[in-house]
Amino acid sequence: MVRQLAAVAEAHNYADPPMDEESAKLFATVIGDHCESVAAGERTWNYYKEDDKSTGGTQVQVDAFYGFAEDTFCPSMKTEK
Repeated sequence: MVRQLAAVAEAHNYADPPMDEESAKLFATVIGDHCESVAAGERTWNYYKEDDKSTGGTQVQVDAFYGFAEDTFCPSMKTEK
């Protein structure tokens, strides 16, 4: 799942390819923290999208990346623990 997240990040300009294994793990940890913040009601996906758009992400990029995070990556954290 970490490599899938890295591939999606690279495809949507969240990281420069190729992302090495250590960078991919660190990135997954950060996004995992986002998953937990949203699940706890501390933040929303819209908060993270708007934050990323404010630093240059396009709507298409943030929608695609966070769509994967919300629909695939975050749910996998619950099943892989």
